[in-house]
Amino acid sequence: MHVPSPSPADSTADAREADGAAARAALEQLAAALGSRDFATTLVTRQGRTPYLSIVSRYAKLGEDIYADGGWFWWSWAERLATTDDIPTAAAKITTVLRTAPQPARG
Repeated sequence: MHVPSPSPADSTADAREADGAAARAALEQLAAALGSRDFATTLVTRQGRTPYLSIVSRYAKLGEDIYADGGWFWWSWAERLATTDDIPTAAAKITTVLRTAPQPARG
Protein backbone atom coordinates (compact mmCIF):
# COMPACT_ATOMS: atom_id res chain seq x y z
CA MET A 1 0.00 0.00 0.00
CA HIS A 2 1.37 3.39 -1.00
CA VAL A 3 0.92 6.26 1.45
CA PRO A 4 1.40 9.66 -0.17
CA SER A 5 3.91 11.91 1.51
CA PRO A 6 2.61 15.22 2.81
CA SER A 7 2.94 18.15 0.46
CA PRO A 8 5.10 21.14 1.42
CA ALA A 9 1.90 23.14 1.89
CA ASP A 10 0.66 20.56 4.41
CA SER A 11 3.96 20.74 6.32
CA THR A 12 3.82 24.53 6.40
CA ALA A 13 0.21 24.51 7.63
CA ASP A 14 1.10 21.96 10.31
CA ALA A 15 4.04 24.10 11.47
CA ARG A 16 1.86 27.21 11.64
CA GLU A 17 -0.76 25.32 13.66
CA ALA A 18 1.90 24.08 16.09
CA ASP A 19 3.31 27.62 16.43
CA GLY A 20 -0.19 28.98 17.04
CA ALA A 21 -0.89 26.35 19.70
CA ALA A 22 2.42 27.13 21.44
CA ALA A 23 1.66 30.87 21.34
CA ARG A 24 -1.81 30.35 22.80
CA ALA A 25 -0.41 28.15 25.57
CA ALA A 26 2.23 30.76 26.43
CA LEU A 27 -0.39 33.52 26.54
CA GLU A 28 -2.62 31.40 28.80
CA GLN A 29 0.33 30.88 31.15
CA LEU A 30 1.01 34.62 31.12
CA ALA A 31 -2.62 35.36 32.01
CA ALA A 32 -2.40 32.94 34.93
CA ALA A 33 0.84 34.55 36.13
CA LEU A 34 -0.72 38.03 36.04
CA GLY A 35 -3.68 36.82 38.09
CA SER A 36 -7.24 38.06 38.06
CA ARG A 37 -7.11 40.29 41.15
CA ASP A 38 -5.24 43.13 39.45
CA PHE A 39 -5.86 42.41 35.76
CA ALA A 40 -8.69 41.38 33.45
CA THR A 41 -7.31 39.27 30.60
CA THR A 42 -8.83 37.97 27.38
CA LEU A 43 -7.09 35.62 24.95
CA VAL A 44 -7.91 36.71 21.39
CA THR A 45 -7.44 34.27 18.51
CA ARG A 46 -8.48 34.72 14.91
CA GLN A 47 -7.90 32.51 11.91
CA GLY A 48 -4.69 33.53 10.16
CA ARG A 49 -3.76 36.17 12.80
CA THR A 50 -1.19 36.21 15.58
CA PRO A 51 -2.89 35.42 18.92
CA TYR A 52 -2.71 38.04 21.65
CA LEU A 53 -3.64 38.61 25.25
CA SER A 54 -5.69 41.72 25.94
CA ILE A 55 -4.82 42.92 29.47
CA VAL A 56 -6.60 45.67 31.41
CA SER A 57 -5.58 46.92 34.84
CA ARG A 58 -8.56 46.82 37.18
CA TYR A 59 -7.24 49.86 39.10
CA ALA A 60 -5.50 52.14 36.61
CA LYS A 61 -7.92 51.45 33.73
CA LEU A 62 -4.95 51.05 31.43
CA GLY A 63 -4.69 48.26 28.91
CA GLU A 64 -2.23 46.60 26.60
CA ASP A 65 -2.30 43.84 24.01
CA ILE A 66 0.56 41.35 24.28
CA TYR A 67 1.35 39.14 21.29
CA ALA A 68 3.19 35.80 21.19
CA ASP A 69 5.09 34.91 18.05
CA GLY A 70 8.38 33.25 17.21
CA GLY A 71 9.16 32.30 20.80
CA TRP A 72 8.75 35.88 22.07
CA PHE A 73 6.13 37.98 23.80
CA TRP A 74 5.73 41.32 22.03
CA TRP A 75 4.36 44.68 23.14
CA SER A 76 1.71 46.11 20.81
CA TRP A 77 4.29 48.56 19.43
CA ALA A 78 6.37 45.59 18.14
CA GLU A 79 9.07 45.66 20.82
CA ARG A 80 10.19 42.37 22.33
CA LEU A 81 9.04 41.91 25.91
CA ALA A 82 10.49 38.53 26.97
CA THR A 83 10.84 35.02 25.62
CA THR A 84 7.72 32.89 25.89
CA ASP A 85 9.53 30.54 28.27
CA ASP A 86 10.25 33.41 30.70
CA ILE A 87 6.73 34.03 32.02
CA PRO A 88 7.85 35.69 35.33
CA THR A 89 9.86 38.38 33.53
CA ALA A 90 7.04 39.11 31.09
CA ALA A 91 4.48 39.34 33.92
CA ALA A 92 6.74 41.63 35.99
CA LYS A 93 7.31 44.03 33.08
CA ILE A 94 3.61 44.18 32.22
CA THR A 95 2.72 44.76 35.86
CA THR A 96 5.21 47.63 36.08
CA VAL A 97 3.79 49.32 32.98
CA LEU A 98 0.12 48.87 33.85
CA ARG A 99 0.35 49.57 37.58
CA THR A 100 0.24 53.34 37.74
CA ALA A 101 -2.38 53.57 40.47
CA PRO A 102 -1.04 54.88 43.78
CA GLN A 103 0.14 52.15 46.12
CA PRO A 104 -1.10 52.13 49.74
CA ALA A 105 0.91 54.30 52.12
CA ARG A 106 3.24 52.44 54.43
CA GLY A 107 4.19 53.37 57.91
